[in-house]
Amino acid sequence: MTSAMLTAEANSTITIKVGIKVIGIAKADSKGNFKVKIKAQKKKTSLSVTATDKAMNVSKAAKVRVK
Repeated sequence: MTSAMLTAEANSTITIKVGIKVIGIAKADSKGNFKVKIKAQKKKTSLSVTATDKAMNVSKAAKVRVK
C-alpha cells in the first residue's frame, strides 16, 4: 500500500482513479487534510485525483505519475 498526505476543500470526498477505474476514496477532514491508501501501482502509472464538495462540485483532476 502507498499513501501520501495532501489537502483539499474541508469535508470533501477524494477520489483516485487510474483511467476510469476508481482505486481509492477518502474523506477530507474539517481542515481539508486527507490520506488515501491505495494498492501499490506500477511505475509511470498516471493517477487522477479529484475532490467533490457537498454541493457535488468536482475539482479539476490533479494528475500524479507514480515514480
